[in-house]
Amino acid sequence: MTHSRICFCFIIVSFLFNNPAAKAQNIATPRLVKMYSVLGGLNAGKTLFGEVGLARNSYGLHTHHPMAGASFISCEFGHHSNWIVAPKIGGWVAGGVAAQAFGINAIAYLSKGNFTPVIRPEYGFGFGRFKCSYGYNLRLKENEIKYLNKHVFSVTILFPVKQIGVEPLTDSDL
Repeated sequence: MTHSRICFCFIIVSFLFNNPAAKAQNIATPRLVKMYSVLGGLNAGKTLFGEVGLARNSYGLHTHHPMAGASFISCEFGHHSNWIVAPKIGGWVAGGVAAQAFGINAIAYLSKGNFTPVIRPEYGFGFGRFKCSYGYNLRLKENEIKYLNKHVFSVTILFPVKQIGVEPLTDSDL
């Protein structure tokens, strides 16, 4: 049952990025769409963190492969025994046949006057305005805050606010 769901999702994603009807009718398909978006995310590990922020992202086609990317500022927030707030800045790129995503984040975890800076590299998959990844928190100083995640599985969705540019797809891209 799980394999059939994965295959179904793969087929749907393939049709979203490779529209043969549009190519046959010579409809102008955007090669690259640039926009500002609101970022929403969930980071799961030992402690569950929500995430809200602003992003500048782009997605589209490079030759005939889907690609996407974003740079953002956001804030993670979670509660275990105390509230933990974490201002965050980062970016990610995704693309290719497998829609692989690579990202890097700089995070400052704050709780009751304690401070733990973290660098988080991420690897996963992403397409369009969606990313799912695994990250590892590399602490830059000794952990002063309990219940911080070492390993994080995250899901990020970008909700478009304003389009700031479009590059059309040319015949050489097909």
